[in-house]
Amino acid sequence: MDTSLPIESPSLSRRQLLNFITGATVTATAGSALYVANRFFIPPVEKTGVRRAMIAKDILENPIPALQTLVVSVIGNSI
Repeated sequence: MDTSLPIESPSLSRRQLLNFITGATVTATAGSALYVANRFFIPPVEKTGVRRAMIAKDILENPIPALQTLVVSVIGNSI
């Protein structure tokens, strides 16, 4: 007489599905965190201006070349 209870383990396909869902969740979370960190710590490259210098803009959205900001200005003249 067999009195032991049959222990059924989850099928392999169910286990593979759960592993895939868990892996996809971890990957999506880590990928989104790395994307945000990448956008925060690495500045965008702007290839315009003198010698590929980044250009500032004044109040009227006119570009100000980087070399112009290094010029000695008159007292009271601010950018």
